[in-house]
Amino acid sequence: MADKNKIDLASANQVQGALPVANAGVPASGLTGQVLAKTSNADYADAWATVPTGVGNVNSQTVSYLALTVDDGKLIAMNGASLTLTLPAAPPSATWKIFIENLNASALTVSRNGLTIDGAATDLTLTQNAGVVIFTDGTNYFTERGLGSGTVTHTGGALTIHRVVVGGGVDDVEVIAALGSAGQYLRSGGAGVDPAFAGVAESEVTNLTSDLAANEATANKDAASGYAGLDASVHLKDAEKNQTRDARTTTSEAITDGDRAKIVTFSNSSAVAATIAQAGTGGNFADGWFAILENLGAGIVTLTPTTSTVNGAATLVLAKYQSCLLLSDGTNYLAVFHGTRTIASGTSALGTSAIASGAAATVVTTSATGVLTTDTIMADFNADPTGTTGYAPSASGMLTIVKYPTADNVNFKVVNNTGASITPGAVTLNWRVVR
Repeated sequence: MADKNKIDLASANQVQGALPVANAGVPASGLTGQVLAKTSNADYADAWATVPTGVGNVNSQTVSYLALTVDDGKLIAMNGASLTLTLPAAPPSATWKIFIENLNASALTVSRNGLTIDGAATDLTLTQNAGVVIFTDGTNYFTERGLGSGTVTHTGGALTIHRVVVGGGVDDVEVIAALGSAGQYLRSGGAGVDPAFAGVAESEVTNLTSDLAANEATANKDAASGYAGLDASVHLKDAEKNQTRDARTTTSEAITDGDRAKIVTFSNSSAVAATIAQAGTGGNFADGWFAILENLGAGIVTLTPTTSTVNGAATLVLAKYQSCLLLSDGTNYLAVFHGTRTIASGTSALGTSAIASGAAATVVTTSATGVLTTDTIMADFNADPTGTTGYAPSASGMLTIVKYPTADNVNFKVVNNTGASITPGAVTLNWRVVR
């Protein structure tokens, strides 16, 4: 019969009978690879614990964690929402220490577990990426949290707050003096003399102002410094004040980045096709670039940018004597017009088929890019129509022309309000839409 208070190693390593001390056996449960660790200095105070792994003695945790004896000298990296790292209720030893870092965006609580931290009965809170070193004297906990304040003593003598030194020991040199009064500035004392805060004498201000004025009038104002346009009084010369005009006279013109701030005029009796590069391309036509465009000729000027738009459209049209301020926003162009501008213009030939009394002819629709349903159409015959059938004066009446816009089109209908069928003669309308 085995002794009831002994472990029978010959019988499957089982414990027989009651243990002499309550809870004095090996704790139940535990996971593969865990070790038995002390949770306090009390007898039989032990529990299964996971041995932290990782390069550099880092114990990474994503849930709240109780620091263990085996964490001595390790960095415990906490990364989880609103976690708590609890310090042992009894410090493992007087030389035990851990490093703590919070990697999570939420605050990490470092629980003192009934003891004090730096003499205070208050838990610590670490924000994201903040860290602290925990030391113990075997009874309570202490921390290293960075620089403090107050008086610093070094081998060269006392160094009070608001003073900074460079060097070490007796060779220290004070480079910032004690704080002065509001409005003072730090003045050098010369070789071997400490700097000090001082006010500015009125004579010093006067002399400084005079020196600055003299330098401003003469320094770096030559052509090599980019100031060739200034006169002797440091003002812009008249030639520099004048705005340069760039006169274009052909039917194919290109606006360049060098036309910035210029007045570009077009003058040709035929239609002019003008182009401009994409806004912002290669640093050209950058945000803020501008030029004034004006058409002086009878030929319509159509400006077409590469890729970019003008006021959201693919082209800009200028009729005779129309002008605009063309402005780049770095991606597209804006056109600010002086007065009205032509949206579209052209001609439309009306039909010559018979129109019954009280009926309308088939609508004549002509493309007019940019025209909106809110626009108004101006239209006139391109020749005297009074000798043309349907449009000649008659006691019984004549044909009526109805005009109306649709998106990107102008439309014309001929209506017969007379009492008989009319087969109209050929007529053409000149039309224009302005806005």
